[in-house]
Order: sequence, then structure tokens, then C-alpha cells
Amino acid sequence: MSAGRVLVACMAMSLLIRIPLCLGPPETLIPKVVSDDMFYYLCIARHIARGDGATADGENPTNGFHPLWALLLVPVVAIAGGDALRWALILSTALSVLAAWPLYRLLRFSCARAPALLAAVAWLSCPFPVLVALSGVEAPLFTLLLGATACAFLALGRRPDAPPAAWAGLGLLAGATIMARFDGALLALLIAAGALAGSGPRAGRAARSAAFALACSLAVAPWFIWSSWRTGFIFYTSGSAILHQQHVLFRLAHEGASAPRYAAAYLLRSFSNARDALRAISYLCGAPLPAGIAALAGLCAAAAAAAARSPATFRKWLGRARMLWFVPAYGLGAFLLYAGRLWYSQDWYYYSIVFAGCVAAGCLLDLIGGAAAGGRGGAAAGGAWTIAGALVAGVFLWRAAVLWERGLRGWQIDMYRAAAWSAGNLPRDARIGSFNSGILAYYCPQTVINLDGVVNGAAYRAILDGRVFAYAAEQRIGYLVETPNSLRFRSVQARREPLPPLEPLHAEMSYPGAVARANPVVVYRMGREGHGTR
Repeated sequence: MSAGRVLVACMAMSLLIRIPLCLGPPETLIPKVVSDDMFYYLCIARHIARGDGATADGENPTNGFHPLWALLLVPVVAIAGGDALRWALILSTALSVLAAWPLYRLLRFSCARAPALLAAVAWLSCPFPVLVALSGVEAPLFTLLLGATACAFLALGRRPDAPPAAWAGLGLLAGATIMARFDGALLALLIAAGALAGSGPRAGRAARSAAFALACSLAVAPWFIWSSWRTGFIFYTSGSAILHQQHVLFRLAHEGASAPRYAAAYLLRSFSNARDALRAISYLCGAPLPAGIAALAGLCAAAAAAAARSPATFRKWLGRARMLWFVPAYGLGAFLLYAGRLWYSQDWYYYSIVFAGCVAAGCLLDLIGGAAAGGRGGAAAGGAWTIAGALVAGVFLWRAAVLWERGLRGWQIDMYRAAAWSAGNLPRDARIGSFNSGILAYYCPQTVINLDGVVNGAAYRAILDGRVFAYAAEQRIGYLVETPNSLRFRSVQARREPLPPLEPLHAEMSYPGAVARANPVVVYRMGREGHGTR
């Protein structure tokens, strides 16, 4: 059987194994894998389907979402209704599985079949892509398009006579990738640079790079024009609000510091964030950070030994593998951006970075396998690759099962139960506020207003002005659903604005971590000093 057919069979098997995970009840899915952000998408898609426009609460327009995934969810929500969550997770899982194909094709541009297939099998079985795909956000769609764009770029690179129109088509695909997640802009910049620095006459290189950049810009321009016109923000408020939250607290903590001390603290914070991100990536790949580092070091050491043992093989490998330079460059650049600037990392931010890591690992496996075979193939080499693939898949799937049982987002169960209590016990015309409003907004029939600005540009403006609780009063919010720790965080962030009077009505604290920190999800009635219900 050909490697392509083996991969298709593995993809089908992977999808069949994962689909039952998508069909569980919300009580199971929400604390295990589904992110609160997924419910923002479902709420926005629901309002778009109803004709309300891009809004999470039915009132305040937002650009705090990646548009391509939201648009894909509109027909899912419109058709599936109450089962929209499950069907959205099936769609997300299918996209994650499909990404194995461009991963394989990318490696086949420069690598042998066996290591390319092994890397694709690792992607299909690794706990990170398996479980994080079930978070329900845009990462699987983005990663699939990123892989497709990278493959198309390499294919065009083999056609020195390709007309500018072909490069414009690639630009449209890259634009779609950016609309799936803005991180795609980094890949687009790398492709434009690669097109400009490629082979051929200077005028031809400039023409194809310009055609690519123009088409890519035209593909994304409508979104940014709409965003500025409708919300007053060019960039996504989701990323801007998170960035502001982290950096304003850092500035408050280092007020009065000298420039060298401030710079040192900034670097230390970035290093700490990078370490935490690596720890999370390694954990979600099935191993603690020391074991993950040891596995990576072992792979690199084996590759170095292979290069030393067979310099001729190494030179040939280097000549082939260098065409994939832009994929690990994207992964490294995106990682450094999150570690050095955003400082607030969700696991799905690193989804495409793990994809890029699989490409890099496949290249190293190609070097190791080529040096070990010494130009010889046959049944023995095929058997060794088969055994390696079976071992990788077996260990990864076992670790995925362990992580599934532990769950990734346990705290959300309390928010889900608080939403159920609010839906049944608060007045139907009540207006509820929350800084983590996704689950609440989806499951509560009442109007739920986002207060951290992630999907509410008006709230983000209020945060920038240090008057978020005054904004809550203006919105006639009568109830607040939040944790005490979150409220303390907001008080520090807006230190010139005191918390309004809050009366606890109900609390949920079943998550062990919440018990340990005495940090329940509380339903508060906001005081009547301008914060009453309608």
C-alpha cells in the first residue's frame, strides 16, 4: 500500500476515534476541553444567523474574533440549533485531522516517504492536536490553511515561469489564512520575502512578490475596513484587551523603576512566559517539561550523530531541507511573539507552532533515517519505520487518554453551573455582566454583557479609560458573575475606580482548584448605586 493511502487510512481512523469525544454532554466537555472562547464564537455566529450582525450580546458590535471560523459556524448554528456545540467540535476535529495531509505533503517536498508519514502519524495521535482541537476555536482551521499555503508556495517555487497571476492566487490563499487567524500575517511576510529572494531575474522576483502582496492585502482589507467602520478598532479587541491587561499590571508593578531595571524586568517576564509556554506545550504533548526537553535533545543528538557519521548524506539532506526554512521560522517567530509581547498564553495559540515543530521533526527524522540506511531501503527499513510509527502512535494515544481523564479546563464547570443557576433563577429581563462571559452568554436567556473587552469594543474603551464599572452601570447591569480573584485582578487594573457594592446570591465551587484557592464562581447582585436592574 502506498504511503498516501496509509495516511488516508490513519486519518480516517483518527477521526473515528475522536468523534465520540465530541458527543459528550456539556457537563463533560466544558471542564475537559471546550474553551470559554468557543462560546463567544457560537454566540457571535448565532447573532449573525439571526441578522443581528457581529455581536456577542446582541447589542455591542465586536471585532474580537477571527472571521473565517465564525462564518463557518453560522450555518452550523443555524441548522444544528441546540446541538451546535457538538457539530462545531466535529467540524473542528475534522479540520485538525485534515491538517495531517499538508504536513505530509510539505515534508515530501524534501524528505523521504517514511519520515514524512511518521511525522503525520505523530500529528494525528499527539495529545496536543487531538485535545486542543476540541477547544472549539479557530486554531485547526488556521493550521490547515497555513499548511495548504506553505505547500502552494513550495509548488510555485518549482515553477520559475509561473506568471504573476499564480502568485496572486497564492496571495488570496494567504489572505484566507490571515482571516482564519492573524498569526498568518507572519507566514505571509516570510513568503513575500522568499518570493523576492528566490531564483530568476530581479524584475520577475519583484513582480511575483508584488502580485502576492497585493492579492493578500486585497483579501484582508474588507475585514479591517469593516472593523474600523463598525467598531472603531482596526485590530482585534480580543488580542488588544489581553495585551492591555497584562502590560498595564506590569507597568503598575514597576512604576518609578529606572530604564535598565525596567528592561531587565521585562526580559525576565518574557523569559518566564516562554518557560511556562514550553511547559504547557510539553504537558499537552504528553510529558513533563524535563522529559520533553530530553526527547527533543535526543532527537537533535541523533541528527547530529547522523550528520557526523555520513557527511555526504548530510550535505544532500541540507540541500533538500533548506527549502522548508520558512515553516520553522514561522513557528519560532510566533512563539517569540507570544512569549515576548502578549504574555498571556492560551494553549491554542501554540497549535500551529506544534504543527511547525512536526515539520522540523520530520526533517530531522529524514536525516537520521537516511544516514542509518546508508542509501539502502528494503523490507528491514520499512519494518523499522512501521515499528517506530506504531510506538509513537501508541504512546501518544495513551497519553491523550490520560489527559482527557484529567481534563484541561476544570474551573469552567463552576461557570457552567453558575450559568445554569442564573438561567433558572434570575429575571428573564435581567442584564448580567462578566469578565469571562462566553459560557454565560451561550447558556443564559438573559442579556450577558462582556466586561473584559475581548468581544466588546465599548467595554475595552471603558477599560482603557479606567471606568469599567461605570460602564457596567451605564449598561444597566444588575448582576455580576465572577470569581473573587478575578474581581481583585480588575480592582488592581482599574485602581482609581472602586468596586461597586456586591451582594452574593449564589456560589459554585466544585472544582478542586477553586476549593484550594477559596475562589468560587459567584453570582452577585450589583448594588443599587446606579447599578440596579431595569
